[in-house]
Amino acid sequence: MDQNLTLPGDIPGLLRRGAPVVVRLGHTTTTVRGVVVLEGGSVFDIWEVWSGGDDGEMTDVQLRQVSLDLSDEAGRDRAARWLAERLGLVAGATAPRWVQYYLDPKDPVGAAWRPYRPATDMVIYELTTAAGLLGHQFFAKPLPADWRMTERRHVVPALADIDPTDPLADVRALVAVCLHVAGRS
Repeated sequence: MDQNLTLPGDIPGLLRRGAPVVVRLGHTTTTVRGVVVLEGGSVFDIWEVWSGGDDGEMTDVQLRQVSLDLSDEAGRDRAARWLAERLGLVAGATAPRWVQYYLDPKDPVGAAWRPYRPATDMVIYELTTAAGLLGHQFFAKPLPADWRMTERRHVVPALADIDPTDPLADVRALVAVCLHVAGRS
């Protein structure tokens, strides 16, 4: 399990029933995948999903042992919903839209939605919901002086460590932004 594709389960409000999780067993590095079945403060009941079959078992675990699994699309959905809630967006019945795109700061209108050009482009990650057109944008470094910074534009320094051509860049960015918003970056 790639640790860069998980979020700590003890982030308030992150885990919900049905969330895919990775559980660290005891004081070892052994982990199992599972799903949150019951929530209960600092102790969660997890249905462990064993690879190779449908059999599993129920385990009580401490929150510090549990991480949200973002290698699973349901985990990414849960993380995006948590992020939308924290930013004051209403997700509604559909998942929030999390997208990565590139802009040339000197040509912000004409450069969107095309292949990445590392020499000139800056990477932008954006979260929007069906309930509102105005989303939030996340950048690795401060915006150029002629761009207006608003409460919907955020600088997340950890985004600078993500290779935008990595096939999992959007997932890694979602992790970095969630950690930033949770005060864990």
